[in-house]
Amino acid sequence: MTATQEQRAKRTQTMTSKRPKTVSGLTLAAVPTAVSCARLLARWTFKQWGLSRMVDDAELVVSELATNAVKATGVMDPKPRWTGLRDLALIRVGFLLFEDSVIVEVWDRDKTPPIVNDVTLDLENGRGLFIVTELCARWNYYLPTTGGKVVWGRLDIPPFDYTEHGLPKRPRGPWSPPSATAGVTSDPDVLRRVADGLRDL
Repeated sequence: MTATQEQRAKRTQTMTSKRPKTVSGLTLAAVPTAVSCARLLARWTFKQWGLSRMVDDAELVVSELATNAVKATGVMDPKPRWTGLRDLALIRVGFLLFEDSVIVEVWDRDKTPPIVNDVTLDLENGRGLFIVTELCARWNYYLPTTGGKVVWGRLDIPPFDYTEHGLPKRPRGPWSPPSATAGVTSDPDVLRRVADGLRDL
């Protein structure tokens, strides 16, 4: 491990030195369908954690990281031959919930550092880490002692806007008057029964 890689690893360990409140993860075969599985895990996990407002960003980030991991170590053919699956690699997708953020991480067995390509309008590939850079407060990678590399991104949890009673505010739409007014009755028999009922209370 080079000095630069050691520095990155130390920064990552410092940032994640606090123990996560909870974690969610999945090991997948490094094939194209792993990406959709990673997105489903992100959607399920964030909804379970009460973070539905972060689902779209989480899906995008994990999708890009998982795609890069599959490209680096896996089989890209959607219908591979059995012979192409002999040394099939695995990737691991994980989510770590902290007090104010969620770490999205993907492990693969390739130690090659991730590269952010210059993004142009006509570029078909290589936008993954650019998207991660835009959506995450921070991202980086490190080389774990078990081998391979872990690329991670930190999604900050947006604060709720709370009411004076400590409850999250609900967004209010524009007010509109009721479409129909309630009918008013003037039937003497009905009014007499209501008055009798009130006296009996």
